[in-house]
Amino acid sequence: MGCRVMMASLSEERGHQALATLQQRVKDADVVVVPLNLASNTSIKSFATALQEQHGFVNILVCNAAVFGLPFTTVCATDDPHEPGLEASFVINYLGHFLLANKLVPLLRAGALRTGIESRVVMVADESHRRVQRLDFSKLPVSDPACYNSSVRSRRASTLTTELRSLLAFVLFWRRTFQP
Repeated sequence: MGCRVMMASLSEERGHQALATLQQRVKDADVVVVPLNLASNTSIKSFATALQEQHGFVNILVCNAAVFGLPFTTVCATDDPHEPGLEASFVINYLGHFLLANKLVPLLRAGALRTGIESRVVMVADESHRRVQRLDFSKLPVSDPACYNSSVRSRRASTLTTELRSLLAFVLFWRRTFQP
């Protein structure tokens, strides 16, 4: 018995390229590319709604998207131009996954009830989050680039620190929410 895979992709073109490669290797793969922008609450909510309407359940959620090495960029996850943006890697690496996983919890429960098999959430992260000693919530990523040091070397260090914090937050979220 196979399964249908909903492959989320920021770029539909790159998603379809990945799908073509996958289908060359696995001829009968049942995979659908679905657009998803983890920097946009609207996109995440639309993705969750589409899964609910089209399928009604999810058995396995794999969170495997991350950005690294971006220049300082802010995004407004709320899609409200009046809201201040937050540092992009924090939004994409942590907040986007947080919202997505929480929106899909009812579908994961429905999947477990439908199949009789416990649903799974797989959070993929490398070991780089271990470089952060602790997560100081008073110093979460901000929207003001002036808070980042002005020299190129220091900006890179600030951005790296922000990215590592976002990955640590991602790991802590997984441990707190989904680990037994």
